[in-house]
Amino acid sequence: MRSLLPLFWLFPALALAQPQVQVQLVSGGFEEPLDIDHAGDARLFITERAGIIRILHPDTTITTFLDITDRVGSAGGEQGLLGLAFHPNYALNGYFYVNYTDTFGDTHLARFNRSGADPAVADPASELTLFTMDQPAANHNGGDLKFGPDGYLYIFMGDGGGTGHNRSQNLSNFFGKILRIDVDGGTPYAIPPDNPFVGVSGADEIFAIGLRNPWRNSFDRLTGDLYIGDVGGDSWEEIDVIRNDTAVFMNFGWKCYEGNMLRPGTLCDTIVPDFDFPVFEYPHDIATGGFAVTGGFVYRGTEHPGMYGKYFFCDYISGNWWMMQPDGAGGYTTELLGFIIDRVTGFGENVSGELFVCINETGEVYRVSDACSAFSHSALVTDAAAPTAPNGAIDIVLSGETPPVTYEWSNGATTQDISGVFPGTYTFTATDATGCITTGTYMVDALCNA
Repeated sequence: MRSLLPLFWLFPALALAQPQVQVQLVSGGFEEPLDIDHAGDARLFITERAGIIRILHPDTTITTFLDITDRVGSAGGEQGLLGLAFHPNYALNGYFYVNYTDTFGDTHLARFNRSGADPAVADPASELTLFTMDQPAANHNGGDLKFGPDGYLYIFMGDGGGTGHNRSQNLSNFFGKILRIDVDGGTPYAIPPDNPFVGVSGADEIFAIGLRNPWRNSFDRLTGDLYIGDVGGDSWEEIDVIRNDTAVFMNFGWKCYEGNMLRPGTLCDTIVPDFDFPVFEYPHDIATGGFAVTGGFVYRGTEHPGMYGKYFFCDYISGNWWMMQPDGAGGYTTELLGFIIDRVTGFGENVSGELFVCINETGEVYRVSDACSAFSHSALVTDAAAPTAPNGAIDIVLSGETPPVTYEWSNGATTQDISGVFPGTYTFTATDATGCITTGTYMVDALCNA
């Protein structure tokens, strides 16, 4: 028999408020910003399509880091300076990598150096070309660059545009592929020995195939999983994932499949691979979908706990946003957040894992935040005297709420606190005037089991 004295348990907030995602303006004044990156410090580097990289300093002043407009061609809407990645050891070696289309519309992957005289600017004369690619059209250039947790540089290439081709399934070219190279192992680069086509027929640089235009992509800084936002064609937009522990070659199906839809025609009549399908797709619909996905990031910052571990992405045209996370059973759950802001060309994270987006049409950079971050609760649980004694209680203390608040308990109560309850498990949900939600599950035990 346990003591009959009342027993109190103080629980911190077991579940913080469900995130209510919003964006807050940080700075304007950019010219067609496409991408946001950091170099291991508090600065943000903003890539502009015409060929300039700006630094957005913590005090919101803006300076120019690199200007290569003399060699970048951006006449087409999907051409220009398209991607930026800082070497993991940038603080020491000063190397960073860019992907741009030249004045003839062809792709250049190049390395530049930080200036020796002024570390706040880059040296435009330091360009080292890693490779070039003739582009058959002005669209579907891809262009994103990311260093993976393995230290290799990942290059995301579109299928080159045009019609009637199936370049993404052709292993002899770079179109519609993710390439992976070792920029430290050779000059200008080496091939990772475990790339899937090393020693067999196919381009050694290829890491994955079957993509249409993987415009924006990211690695989860905690798990190393790769999230790919592949822009669709006529009907579907998709998110693909390559998990960090995946040891198999991935083929995402384009141009045979768009999302989960088998496309009509005979392009794939003689191809019978084991395709890898998206973890999420959405239709070309302005209300519940969109027309051009902008891949995002998994939030790993500290300022908004309700967003932690969730992947945020959006549609460029409709302005709809989604929140996705693993479901614990090998798949993913995805929630439509609705319209937040449109014309998002790129997501980025700062050195602390906080998220930002850039808007090409207005030249603005916004911070992604959770309007419900301050809303949470704690609970004081009083156990009942015995298994059949209805004298347990749960007292809730809220913080950061906007009154009025409504309450729902699993036993039907609609008060902030409950008392006179039997031993058992009770779930609590509070919703404040702004729609922020905090919820938790608590157990009332029995002091005496005799």
